[in-house]
Amino acid sequence: MARSFVGASAVLLVLATASPSRAQGQGDEQVVPLAPIDVTARYPLTPPEPKKVSRPPYPEAARRSQEQGTVDLVIKVLANGSVGEVRVKKGSGSQVLDDAAANEAKGWQFTPGRRGPKSVDAWVEIPVRFQLVE
Repeated sequence: MARSFVGASAVLLVLATASPSRAQGQGDEQVVPLAPIDVTARYPLTPPEPKKVSRPPYPEAARRSQEQGTVDLVIKVLANGSVGEVRVKKGSGSQVLDDAAANEAKGWQFTPGRRGPKSVDAWVEIPVRFQLVE
């Protein structure tokens, strides 16, 4: 019978120390629960992917004057995959080539960027290289 009494008191002792209203090892001090701390983060961006991207025609005036170069375009791809805005980040040195690249990019189509399950607007950078070959 003594064993059964000791076992019962051990269970009671465990229940008493597991109580959330008392701090363990702190005597009779009361623990007051506070509001939770929320930690949030945005879904990572899955960038847009080119879907229908055509090469701009080489402008005849640039071809005749043997203009070459790379146009670095920055493009805002809308959540529906269409192009919303086109900027020339770094020009080729030829306004004719820069304009040809930017104008062609306005008609491109993309698979839109995503944050988690939602399609979002996102910016991409695409270089367009104009090169004369023999």
